[in-house]
Amino acid sequence: MFYPGGKVDSEAYAPLMKRLAAGGVDCFLLKLPFRLAVLDMNAADRVVSGYDYKYLLVGGHSLGGVAAASYSDSHADKICGSVLLASYPSGKMSENAPPVLSVYGTRDGVMDPDKFREAQPYLPPFSVTEQISGGNHAGFGDYGAQDGDSEPTITADKQQEQTAALVFSWVQLLQSQMLGGIK
Repeated sequence: MFYPGGKVDSEAYAPLMKRLAAGGVDCFLLKLPFRLAVLDMNAADRVVSGYDYKYLLVGGHSLGGVAAASYSDSHADKICGSVLLASYPSGKMSENAPPVLSVYGTRDGVMDPDKFREAQPYLPPFSVTEQISGGNHAGFGDYGAQDGDSEPTITADKQQEQTAALVFSWVQLLQSQMLGGIK
């Protein structure tokens, strides 16, 4: 279940979701009112209640990542992990919150790097932070240049390929070390 970034059409994340789906991960792009996750922080409930998955991940980009972290923290009984792309939680996550994969681009000109560093201790135990060299803020989606962002040194396609690879590796880590074999 994926919360899009603020004011970004959910379809902009279809290329990344297609990569994940090709690797065996069922993906649900959440459609949000006025394209703002903060207006429907529990949008993932529609997937949770509508399908019978044993293991669920929630993710989001930028402002959507804030919603994903909040949802994951408050639904730790249903969620086994969250993926935050160019994002961080708005406050300390509980000790019971599922682990987080936090991914950012080294050329991100939108996300505040100081706030990102300050938020790292807010992540729950067993969380992992990864960087994509040359990636920027907008490169996680397919919506063009974003005001204030830095020029990337890799293509959005390459950034999304690397992001998908990081997600797959992290899911394997969850499988082997934490959950005893999610599928």
